[in-house]
Amino acid sequence: MTTNLPKLSRQDGPRPDFTKERVRQSEVRATPRVTFRTEPAKKIPKEESPPTHRSMRYFIEAIVVLALAVSVFRTFIVEGFMISTGSMAPRIRGYHYRITCPDCQFSFAHTATEISPEKDPQHNPAGHHLTCPNCHYDRILLSGQPINEGDQILVDKQAYEWRSPERWDAIVFRNPQLPAQAYSKRIVGLPGEILQLREGDVFINGDIQRKGLLAQRQMRILVTDSRNQPQLQDENWRSPWSIEPNSEDPSWQIQKDGFHFEPSVTSQATENVSQQWLTYKNWVRRGGGHRYRVPLKDWPIDLPLPSENAVLRFDSTEKELSCRGALPADIVEKLRVLTVDTTFHDALIQLFEQSHLRPITDWEAYNEQSGLIPMTVSDVMVRMEVSAASPQSQIQLRLNDGWYDFQCRFDFTKRIAELSLHGQKKILRVGDLPELPFEEMIEIEMSVMDRQVLVAVNGEVLFEPYAYRAEKETRDEVVDPVHVQCQDGPVSIARMQVFRDIAYRKSADDLEISEASTKYKIGPDEYFVLGDNSIVSIDSRYWPRGSVKPSLIIGRPLVLHLPSRKQIIEIGSLKTQIRVPDFDRVRMLR
Repeated sequence: MTTNLPKLSRQDGPRPDFTKERVRQSEVRATPRVTFRTEPAKKIPKEESPPTHRSMRYFIEAIVVLALAVSVFRTFIVEGFMISTGSMAPRIRGYHYRITCPDCQFSFAHTATEISPEKDPQHNPAGHHLTCPNCHYDRILLSGQPINEGDQILVDKQAYEWRSPERWDAIVFRNPQLPAQAYSKRIVGLPGEILQLREGDVFINGDIQRKGLLAQRQMRILVTDSRNQPQLQDENWRSPWSIEPNSEDPSWQIQKDGFHFEPSVTSQATENVSQQWLTYKNWVRRGGGHRYRVPLKDWPIDLPLPSENAVLRFDSTEKELSCRGALPADIVEKLRVLTVDTTFHDALIQLFEQSHLRPITDWEAYNEQSGLIPMTVSDVMVRMEVSAASPQSQIQLRLNDGWYDFQCRFDFTKRIAELSLHGQKKILRVGDLPELPFEEMIEIEMSVMDRQVLVAVNGEVLFEPYAYRAEKETRDEVVDPVHVQCQDGPVSIARMQVFRDIAYRKSADDLEISEASTKYKIGPDEYFVLGDNSIVSIDSRYWPRGSVKPSLIIGRPLVLHLPSRKQIIEIGSLKTQIRVPDFDRVRMLR
């Protein structure tokens, strides 16, 4: 082996005398050293860059590192999106108006993206009124209300790294038709299934799909809240909460901040059993197109017969008094003054109350009103904040879905909850109550949704949900779906909320298509998605290749992190709008 190392040449001439060199070094070492005391040498400072330049460099480096971290974070973990439409409203909102009812102070949202030009408050200030979903006050002007931007959400992009998407998951995905657009919808159909929508419910391979407590909480829509009671209370208004059958029973007290039950002396003498029920009836102030009828044998002789165009009609053949929509209170008062016929007075009062009571429907205050007739929704949930002042206190909660009237009895002495049909002794389900502190508020939830009864206390499901089948095709029309009864000890109810389930249906433009007759066959590697606000949602029902493949799924909404509202600021003659974070709506979306 050879190497190409450079060769060293031998020096010619006399060799150096190393001995003499050693002697000189030893002489030097032997020479005595002379020292002098001097001042320590001053260090010469190094020339440094100006502080401004150094701070700027650190700032730029921090920005670069932060940008890299954010880029990695957005690419692999979490990414933010802004919602522009109302297809998932009212839970997640697009561009919208935020409204506070001037009567009951209930806050709700109304779309700003699907509004028609003739009703646009910017062009027609007096042409658009809204109706409060809580108290049905219908004189709310939209003009002057600022438009709020869509909700901003953080999406967990790792949600499906270790598991597959499940039914009822809300997801963010890329539009199968336009992959550059990101959509937010809810998964209702899984790979390989055959899906149908019937009466607002989801059926898979012929079987109804039922939701658990978590999914119900995510999807429920508020119908009324007892904390928001109207202050104006015009003659067309009646409180939806009443004591029946005897409203004068002293055991129950309807207070401004809730309801209170105190057993009276009479009830204590009869084994402490109160037969009075706190009842919720869905009361509306005005409107409606349905004709309501009550029996009336004869029209008053001292009152002229109504004309064909009058609000009231009398059918002498059928012996009926009728009206279309809610009968105005001022007409009732006028007619009562004009006649002394007490039978007619009673019929008027009966017709007035009957015409203002309606079943709960899928009417949504967020949407623009269209020609779509509201659909009855019988799937309801009630949520109560309750305090039992005595271990002997009992609560009975009833929910009626038009097929069955279910009743759950909460016995705090035995610490059990029993589910049965109202009026029957057979126990359908029984569960243990958790250890509850008395005189402290507890949360009770009971739902009749998807042909299933579910009961929970403080977020804990008490027993296996009771699933049932419908024995008849049509339901009864129920205007009073919620009843509460208390016994044996004082009970305070600080808050009562009634919710309805989502009802999936098509928009007014697709009424000629029967939803129940349409079957959607989902591919082996696809998911079927719908918007919660289905009548305005463009989703799997409308796309040519409607289902969403896993490769298009970005992730799952995690946090509603920056909801906002616009606030008007006035400084002298200057008037402007600024965007203010709405911290009350910041929440986890799971």
